Amino acid sequence: MAKAGSKEAFYAVDHDLCLAFGHLAKRHEAKAMIMVSSLGAEAGSGNCYLRVKGETERDLAALGFARFVAVRPSLLLGPRPESRPGERVGQVLMGAMNPLFRGPLRRYKAITGRQVAQAMLNLSRQEATGVRLVENDRLLDLAE
Repeated sequence: MAKAGSKEAFYAVDHDLCLAFGHLAKRHEAKAMIMVSSLGAEAGSGNCYLRVKGETERDLAALGFARFVAVRPSLLLGPRPESRPGERVGQVLMGAMNPLFRGPLRRYKAITGRQVAQAMLNLSRQEATGVRLVENDRLLDLAE
């Protein structure tokens, strides 16, 4: 959100641009779409970030792909090209606490971008149809 500069700019990138891509994919007869969303995404959320992610999931799913998957990672670990001090503090803290996230808390465990990408690749090889939301704990399993 800080990088976008405003809520409107964030919405334009994280919703409108994604939806435009979805329309383009449908126009070119794509049968499936997999998107990166966020843990806690909900179209009705009071949190702007989670609301936009939820609205994007909802609106892309409504395009009618034979298969639509939204992956919902927790905090992403790993290097960033730009400086995000608050996020970096979160990464360090979550990285240190990751071993404590077991059982039902595993859904909040931090995950690397590489793990998310591997999970998405593995999901792309599945033949399921319909709309599917893949939560963080399942992403961790799929990345192994």
